[in-house]
Amino acid sequence: MYNFELSERRNLIRDMAAKLAEKEILPVRDKFEEDYSEGKYVDKILLEAAKIGLLGFPIEGK
Repeated sequence: MYNFELSERRNLIRDMAAKLAEKEILPVRDKFEEDYSEGKYVDKILLEAAKIGLLGFPIEGK
């Protein structure tokens, strides 16, 4: 039988991404697309994502 549940680590990543979206993206969602070309919100969102470790994932070696 297959186990389709997320691991504890993946649940943590999912929760971090959801909190980031709630805090940084939802408040500006109506203006996001029109201001996207100016980078008005994107830079801040990417910076916040980097601060909490969502942009760089460690890759396990052999």
